Amino acid sequence: MMTKKDFEMVAAVIVSVHATLSTGADGLDPMPIPRANRVCNRMAEEMADTLARTNPRFDRDRFLKACQPKGDK
Repeated sequence: MMTKKDFEMVAAVIVSVHATLSTGADGLDPMPIPRANRVCNRMAEEMADTLARTNPRFDRDRFLKACQPKGDK
């Protein structure tokens, strides 16, 4: 069963992907912030659906909030 620590790690990856997309840190052209937000929000929603099946105590709202880049919470 996945734990809070696992969920936090997944959320941190989503935040990191957002930063990479929006700044072009991967060497590609930066993605406009609204588009990066949509991509990462979709990823977070899909992950939340999947993670909810791994632990009955999974807090979807808390997870989705943790997936938001700092300043967007």
